[in-house]
Amino acid sequence: MFFTLGNLLAYGISAVALLLISKHLGPVQFAEFWLAVAFMTILGKLETLGIPIALQKLVGKVHTQHEHVQSVFFHSFILVLISCSIGTGLGALIGYALSLFLQLSSPELLIAASCCAGVTALFEVLTTYHQATHCFSKAMSMLILQSMGKLAIATLFLLSVQMPLVVVFTLFYLMPLLSVGVGLLQVCSKKGLYRHINVQQFGKILEIAPHATVMAVGIAVMDYLDVFFLKKYGSSVETGLYSGVSQFALGVSVIAQAVGSVLAARVSRYHHWDDLSAYLKKVPFFFIAIGISFLLFIPISFPLVELTLGKSYTPAVPLLVGLIAAALLFAATLPLAAILYIEDERSDYFSVSTGLMLCIQIVGGVLIIPRYGASGAVVIRILSRVVVLVYSLVAVAGFLRRKYSAVRSNPS
Repeated sequence: MFFTLGNLLAYGISAVALLLISKHLGPVQFAEFWLAVAFMTILGKLETLGIPIALQKLVGKVHTQHEHVQSVFFHSFILVLISCSIGTGLGALIGYALSLFLQLSSPELLIAASCCAGVTALFEVLTTYHQATHCFSKAMSMLILQSMGKLAIATLFLLSVQMPLVVVFTLFYLMPLLSVGVGLLQVCSKKGLYRHINVQQFGKILEIAPHATVMAVGIAVMDYLDVFFLKKYGSSVETGLYSGVSQFALGVSVIAQAVGSVLAARVSRYHHWDDLSAYLKKVPFFFIAIGISFLLFIPISFPLVELTLGKSYTPAVPLLVGLIAAALLFAATLPLAAILYIEDERSDYFSVSTGLMLCIQIVGGVLIIPRYGASGAVVIRILSRVVVLVYSLVAVAGFLRRKYSAVRSNPS
């Protein structure tokens, strides 16, 4: 719980830094800035190769054997380094082509994003390693260090109006590089860095990685895909307004995922019907809390946007309300998804749910966004979350029927 609070604190500092930048840039310039963030995030998830999840699983199996833990980390880090090297080159080419397709005024932004993606991938692997080895204070120090660095860059940008946008973006998203250096020093400070190549270890990691990669990239694409459609088919102002208020919805999703991780860790230990039954009785209260949160948010949405992003973003308040509704619908699926962590039932669920949301957003992006713009993007996002919430209810009902039907019919 201490690490979760630290994680939220670090995200909060980074979010404030990003809000300062978006307020200073205004909707038009921030539209391209946010597109670069989207491209960097998706490419970064690809470059991790799903290794953070592989790290958690493999380190968990050998956590008492220091040499094996170091071996898992060493081989994971090498794989990500290779992936980042290839991804940076290919990403720069794809980014340049994409910038021409979307007619960006600053094509160098996506090239810079391809360089920063590798840094975010290495950062994620190192923080995951520290979490897997229960060195939560080290992981938290890395998170807070990079967030404080981002806040410093944002402050410097506010004081230096002449700083080019690509320089601001690059400095802002290279800040995790400081934490990567600190993280590597922390790893090596134990007993030095493991240096023995073992081909079988690469195989064990890559055996887990593909499925995890699909999930990680799918989630990143779902969060940012609509921005690309808006930039292609809408105006820069509309894209900037949508991008600006998207930050709040993304924050809600991050908090929801942090809570979901805690729920999943707890529910995965439930193997008796009594424990699970007690948990299921609490789920409706979670839904009620989400509904109340949404109703409380509506009256503060306008002052929130005006005070944080500025008056230029206030036309996007209705979009914000819709995006928050979608984020809360996503949050509502998490207590249900946590149930599917029992006995490794989660794989099919996450693949199908991710696929459903992606299909809806892609089809909607092609058919609806060109006609209805940002409003259509919000409707598509809400629809995709509603579909997945219904699917989650069906999946959980089926799981409970398969696993616990005998116990429920004969409680004695």
